[in-house]
Amino acid sequence: MGSDEEGQIMLDEEEEQHEILGSGGAATVFRGVWQDKQVAVKRIHLASMREEDDPDLQSFRTEIKILAGLDHLNIVKLYGISLIPSDPPEVALILEFMDRGDLASALANQLPLALALQIAIDIARGCRYLHESCRPPIVHRDLKPSNVLLSSSGTAKLTDFGISTFDTLGRQKVCFV
Repeated sequence: MGSDEEGQIMLDEEEEQHEILGSGGAATVFRGVWQDKQVAVKRIHLASMREEDDPDLQSFRTEIKILAGLDHLNIVKLYGISLIPSDPPEVALILEFMDRGDLASALANQLPLALALQIAIDIARGCRYLHESCRPPIVHRDLKPSNVLLSSSGTAKLTDFGISTFDTLGRQKVCFV
């Protein structure tokens, strides 16, 4: 994968097979390069989303709406959105790449105590930012080890905001983990 002069993500079908980071029913995540930066490219399978009220389409819209307004050390960054000219066309979220993978995989190995404590602190900081600094507050609603990614330095970052909600009524008082 590479990027063209305009900074758009370039995907090569053959190369994709070797660069898959994860997949689900509505999206596949690949490793890529965008504007000379290693990124995660979350390709959304729009063809499977035929109705306006499709839950996967609603999840996709929610994730964009929420991630576009977030800027915190413990939240994965959304760099941009790209239309992929394919048949049928697809949309890709261009996200910060986290080279140590997710917390679920890290927990399969024994983590040093200091790193485990730092990860817990990072998750709490991310939740606190969502609940106390965002207006309206954001409730993640799907916080689990596979939705916490780790950087090369071990910094934990929250991801996958598809079922998150805005707490417009001010009811959120506790971080549910």
